[in-house]
Amino acid sequence: NTVRRGTHLAVTSAGADFFIQEREFLAGLLFDVDPDGWVRLDLPPLEIGDNLFGVGLRDLRVGFDLRAVDIDLTFLDGPPRIRVLLDDARLSLAQGVVWVAVGGDGACRLGDGVNAGQPGSYFLRADIVIDLMPSVDAEGRFQLTVDVQTPTVNDLNVELLFDGALPECADLGIDLECRIACGASDLTGDILELLYGFFSDQLNALLTPFIERVVNDTIGSLTDKPIAIEGAVHPRVLADLLPLPQDSHALAFRIAPSPEGFSLRVGGDAGDGFGLTLDVGLDTIDHPCAAPIAGQPPIFDVGPTPVLTGYDHQGDVYHLGLALPAATLNRALWTIWRAGALCLAIDSDQIQELLGQRIRTDTLGLFLPGLDALANGSRPMMIAIDPRWTEADFPLVALRAVQDDAGVPQTGLAVNLPHMGIDLYAYIEERWTRVFRAEADLAVDIVVQAAADDSLLLALQPPQIGDFHPVYDELTPADDIPGLLETVLDLAVNTLLQDGLRFDLGLDGLLQTLTGFPYDARVSGLRTDGEADDHLSVLVSLDRVPPGAALRASADTFATVQRAAWGEAVLAVGSDVTDARYQWQIDGGPWRPLIAADDGLLTISDPSLRIPGEHRIGLRAVAVGDHRSLDPTPARLVVDIPQPLRQKADAPTHEPAPAPRTPVAEGCTAMPGARLLPWGLLLVLLPFFVARRRVRR
Repeated sequence: NTVRRGTHLAVTSAGADFFIQEREFLAGLLFDVDPDGWVRLDLPPLEIGDNLFGVGLRDLRVGFDLRAVDIDLTFLDGPPRIRVLLDDARLSLAQGVVWVAVGGDGACRLGDGVNAGQPGSYFLRADIVIDLMPSVDAEGRFQLTVDVQTPTVNDLNVELLFDGALPECADLGIDLECRIACGASDLTGDILELLYGFFSDQLNALLTPFIERVVNDTIGSLTDKPIAIEGAVHPRVLADLLPLPQDSHALAFRIAPSPEGFSLRVGGDAGDGFGLTLDVGLDTIDHPCAAPIAGQPPIFDVGPTPVLTGYDHQGDVYHLGLALPAATLNRALWTIWRAGALCLAIDSDQIQELLGQRIRTDTLGLFLPGLDALANGSRPMMIAIDPRWTEADFPLVALRAVQDDAGVPQTGLAVNLPHMGIDLYAYIEERWTRVFRAEADLAVDIVVQAAADDSLLLALQPPQIGDFHPVYDELTPADDIPGLLETVLDLAVNTLLQDGLRFDLGLDGLLQTLTGFPYDARVSGLRTDGEADDHLSVLVSLDRVPPGAALRASADTFATVQRAAWGEAVLAVGSDVTDARYQWQIDGGPWRPLIAADDGLLTISDPSLRIPGEHRIGLRAVAVGDHRSLDPTPARLVVDIPQPLRQKADAPTHEPAPAPRTPVAEGCTAMPGARLLPWGLLLVLLPFFVARRRVRR
């Protein structure tokens, strides 16, 4: 029940370069940085004396030149670590005291010996190597070890300055020890020799507290925090969002670091990625409506994890990445099915409440003249859906690329749903009567699209019917069974999803929440990834948010109805952006994938428009290459679909068979008035986005 390497999070080489370029700005958020680019920090006291006399440092305030230093950052393995190379690093002494204890107490002020008294003075110039080693301890908590290696000192010159106001010099009004120590005596030479030896051989002891403070002030809130999360999602908790059957079982999950934990992904000339790999465990108790399996649950294989180098297929830069394998999606679908959450039933009242459409037996009489005659009037109806899968049917979800993404981050999911039981009931003579039963193979095409707020929106095409096998019917040869199924299945999806689903990645304000840094994270790409094309990679870029940043510009959409006929509507569309793509929804159902308008005209052919009467169409535009311009206030239209001519049919001559049980899809009780993820594909992705999850109507 666990997908090994079920997801991967990474900082890319381009992300490392981004933070290096932003070093002065970032340092200014954490520390005092003067106009010349020096950051200054107070350091704890140190003792550096030998057996002859005691010498120590106190009141240290050390400056670091952010502009002169050449910084490089490299990802290394064995153990996985982030190496920070500081070439030509310059340290200055903004203040500091060296004290000496030999026969009496003395002390001197410390000063820079290189370019003393001039702007940019310093006392030490060195090449410094720092290793940052992230790890996960036995309890699953994040740890970060800082290792400052012995620097290479290129230049060292310290001045000892007499200051009679120091406590050691003002003792009993006698400052002789201080004048000797800070002058040109042998003692002065001994003190300087000790200082030079310390700064040459033990500079890492001075720098380690400095570096540790920088690390702690930056990401200290993350250390000692557990990375692993586990729990359970019960359908009743999600009743307001998802129409899960009331008696379906809870979905247990555990997400924890894989044995490899943090790792280096080598990309050669394309750049390396450094990230954390997680195992994803999903399980449930089998529900009676899910047929027993003959053997063990399938093991969903995961191909090699993508490198996530920081450069996409077009060479554009991104800084952070998340790679989710199709195996995790298939394991999620398996678990939701076994929990009984896909045994669904929708009746006329629910459809009217959620979509505002009156769907009864006389409405479906357009496709089923036999049903209209059988019901002898307008009667409530019910649709029941029952997956009849086996373990051999899996995997059911595959990733695919979107051929024309118009510069909007998109990728596709091809979902094959074989052996779907579909039942149609009518409420006749005070009882639910099954009038039709079939088994069909369905295909659902889903596009994962970045929305304006950088959440992930699921846009769906109407379900497509493959192999179709009638099992039982009370209908007549004149009935249009394929047309009925296309319309009924699309109606079911629209009722369950309504406005579709969004997954909030928590990018808006995420960095500010974790670090206080005013950076904006945006989805810069969605792609099918990995050697086996079995990973969905979410590519994220960072931008600095200027103070008082204005609201983002968005497209404005215009539309009028040109004509409406049974099954389609033609709209004249336009936008205030030069090059736009459009997507629509009908009666508040899920959004369809983005398409281009043909000379300002958009022809909408949709199963929902086969139902006569008024339909509400929402239409919105987005500028090519700018997903954040997606219109937040879609144009709203009403089309009136005329009643088509239809033939009459006589009622069946034999008595209809009553339903063998209450029609709730073989054992489940539906929870009315809520919504379902498209066939439950991504329900258990909720734990991945625990930072801030939002599902919008």
